[in-house]
Amino acid sequence: GGWGVGGVGGIVMFDTTDGEKWLRTALEGASVQSVSAMSHQGFIKNKAMTREAMAKLLCEACEIVDGQYLKCVREMNMLMLNLEQTSDESIEMLEKENEKLKSDLIQYQKDVVDLQRELLAAKDQQLSDLKASVIASVENTVKAEFKSYSSVVQQPCETKIQNQTTLKS
Repeated sequence: GGWGVGGVGGIVMFDTTDGEKWLRTALEGASVQSVSAMSHQGFIKNKAMTREAMAKLLCEACEIVDGQYLKCVREMNMLMLNLEQTSDESIEMLEKENEKLKSDLIQYQKDVVDLQRELLAAKDQQLSDLKASVIASVENTVKAEFKSYSSVVQQPCETKIQNQTTLKS
């Protein structure tokens, strides 16, 4: 017994031997060679197919169909259970991946903040360097101008007085 392909158009039977035996009996009862050629008229025309034989054939068919149904229900339940487990595992996996992505995002944001701090520190250093350069430049310019002024002041005053006298005249 077990699952297998029976002779009824590829329908899966509960027990292939029972199904095949029943199918052979039904085909003989209808006096045909294939299921596609079977009709209720074939059973009626066959004198050997008594009411008792028809009832027995019908009961056997019901047992086979019932067996198939129960097996299908068990298989569907197993598939549903497997699907639920797979779904639970998938959800768990997705939740873990989501947590990892969140953690990665937080780390990337920390990295951006650190880079921004470094950039600000570099800008502050550039500003300090520029300030020092401007101060040094101003000091050098003031010193140069002061030396120039000092040299003018150190010249003898006579020249200045003569120049002023010349100007007055």
